[in-house]
Amino acid sequence: MELNRRSVLLTLGTISACSGAALSTGAFSSLNANRTTTINTATDAEAVLSLVVDTERSGLSGGGGNIIELNFSHLNQNAITTFGNALTIQNNGSRRVEITFDDTNGILQFQPGNKDLDPDGGSVAITIIVDLKNHSANNAPDEITVSADSD
Repeated sequence: MELNRRSVLLTLGTISACSGAALSTGAFSSLNANRTTTINTATDAEAVLSLVVDTERSGLSGGGGNIIELNFSHLNQNAITTFGNALTIQNNGSRRVEITFDDTNGILQFQPGNKDLDPDGGSVAITIIVDLKNHSANNAPDEITVSADSD
C-alpha cells in the first residue's frame, strides 16, 4: 500500500471514529435547563385535605387565612378539658388516606387518634383533649403536624 497524504488522513479518521464509538459512554458532565412549574394552593377548608375548626365552641378559634390555630384560653388549671368535635378533617382527594397527629407529650390528645379517611368526602370529627391535670401548660407544643399518607 502506497503511503500518501490521503491514505494517512483516511486511516487516522477511521481510527478516531472507531475509538470514539468504542469508548464513548454518551454521558455528559453538565446540563443546565430551565423548566416551568405551577403550584396551586387552597385555603384549609377548600384543600384536598380540609381542616375546619368549630369556632362555635367556647375556647376555640380558627386562625383565618391559610392557618388553623387552636387558641385555648381561660382553661382550668389542674383539669382535663374536652372539646368534643372541635376539628373536622375531610378528604377531598381521590385516594384513601391515613390521618396521623404529632406526638404532643400527652398535654394534647386527638380522638380518634390515627384514622383512615375514604376518598371523595370521607371525614372525621376530632375531639381535642387538653390535659392540664397531669401536664403543665408551659409544655404545650407551639405547632402540631397533621399528616395524611395515602395507600
